[in-house]
Amino acid sequence: MLPELKIQPLRYVLAIVDAGGFHAAARQLHRTQPAVSMAVRELEQRLGEPLFEKGGKATLTPFGAYCLPRFRELINQHDRLSREPRSRSRPAMSTWRRCPRWPAA
Repeated sequence: MLPELKIQPLRYVLAIVDAGGFHAAARQLHRTQPAVSMAVRELEQRLGEPLFEKGGKATLTPFGAYCLPRFRELINQHDRLSREPRSRSRPAMSTWRRCPRWPAA
């Protein structure tokens, strides 16, 4: 059976890479560094391989480098799908039509 992945830890991995480290990512995400580290550790356990090299630096393992573009695409797709129903439920201004006025009785 495939591991169930949550979106938030994937976002944390991207933030760590983009910010250049766990501490900077935690500040950017408004989380504590231990909370971010724990979420990444749990993700690594679900995937069965480490994403970052040991030693406290935000250096990706070869597996992490393989996963990174896939995580980005997955999050982009997720965000796109999350926005889509809202944009479909709001009619565009150009589609609004005025009802004809009924003559006063």
